[in-house]
Amino acid sequence: MTQAEFNEKLKIFTKSKVGIKILLPSLQLKKKYEEILWLYYVEELNHFEISDRMNITKESVGNLLCKARKEMFEVITTQYGLFDNEYKTIIKILLGID
Repeated sequence: MTQAEFNEKLKIFTKSKVGIKILLPSLQLKKKYEEILWLYYVEELNHFEISDRMNITKESVGNLLCKARKEMFEVITTQYGLFDNEYKTIIKILLGID
């Protein structure tokens, strides 16, 4: 799976919000990455709202989201075997694998 494919699946996966609420804290991403993913996918804030909340520029929001999704993808794909079964199930749903 490529990063682009992962990002598309993430858009679909996060529509329910339950999975992302459970998965995000378990990934142990950088605080900023976890925060921006939470604001974007769970709270459904737009770039302007996130920039106000985090006190960063709108352009920085886009860059930070890109970096956060990349780190999320790398953690999931490289450390999959270390996750508990509950998280593996969520990841399987996210990635659309059996």
